[in-house]
Amino acid sequence: MARSATLDQPTKKEETTTKWTIYPDGTGAFACGSPDGLLLRHGQVLEVFLGDHWIPGVIEHHAHEAPRFIADNGKTACGLCACMKVRLPEWG
Repeated sequence: MARSATLDQPTKKEETTTKWTIYPDGTGAFACGSPDGLLLRHGQVLEVFLGDHWIPGVIEHHAHEAPRFIADNGKTACGLCACMKVRLPEWG
């Protein structure tokens, strides 16, 4: 019995990104869109807009330390600031 070609092909989800402005949430963390928005957590993959470039990296946030952005290229660290622009990946 022949199977449909669509059944043989795995469905591939596309990655898109959503742009946000980040704000301090009042507890030492940062949130997207507003202080009570989506929290940026340790290990969050994202891109930060710095010097007219989107830089890929990850959030590092340990207890008793301010969260910071660690760039994928060279592992350069950067502190987070209110009103920074970020892009978060989404799968749809």
